[in-house]
Amino acid sequence: MKQVSYPGIVSIGYLLAENLPANTAYSALAGIPVSLFLRPTDVPLSGTAECVVEQSNDSNGSAESLTLTFSSALRLPRHKAVALIVKDANNQSWLIGQLECPHLAITSTQQTGTPDGSPAVYVYEVKQSAPICYKPCKMMV
Repeated sequence: MKQVSYPGIVSIGYLLAENLPANTAYSALAGIPVSLFLRPTDVPLSGTAECVVEQSNDSNGSAESLTLTFSSALRLPRHKAVALIVKDANNQSWLIGQLECPHLAITSTQQTGTPDGSPAVYVYEVKQSAPICYKPCKMMV
């Protein structure tokens, strides 16, 4: 099993998964960035976001397991599946999620602020397992 280290996360945004193009994994596996035609909704970050991608061989093919953790005062939609757009310190954008099932497993924990002024936030843990989880993308808008 191999862990890949990516540069620091600068920003995160979200889109409803139903607005993504189909079969984004095929583009990513071919080395073609996924083209996105909608601007994501910004997720204001509180603290440092971290993404860990583990790569392994699975039934004579590759498999990735992704875990993204971040804190934000914004509550992500719960009524529909979402996909996340992550921008790193190298100004590269990455798509996490897809139109097809399985969708992202997102766990949130609500934390209260402190009297000295630290904000109340939601702490998110996003998990996905797929042949490719961290797909390069480019914004077309």
